[in-house]
Amino acid sequence: MKIALKKRLLLVDFVETTRLMLEHFLGDEFDIIHKKDGAEAWHFLQSGASIDFMITEINLPKLNGKQLIQQLRQQKLYQPSLLIYTKSL
Repeated sequence: MKIALKKRLLLVDFVETTRLMLEHFLGDEFDIIHKKDGAEAWHFLQSGASIDFMITEINLPKLNGKQLIQQLRQQKLYQPSLLIYTKSL
């Protein structure tokens, strides 16, 4: 019997409540990795970690969501086919 591994989802948002809410709804389907800002996510991915998907807030401290994605694409660390940007209200 083969056990299917969960896809890895990087969730980048500085609001803990948002991260926990998304984990509640997506945690059964994904292995969720939480990062609270773009710089933390950048260092995580630069370390060689692999992900399948990423959800990022646009207005992040230290390194915003757009800058994070630009750096990831330039360094070819992550080439998503679909990006989900979020913005807290």
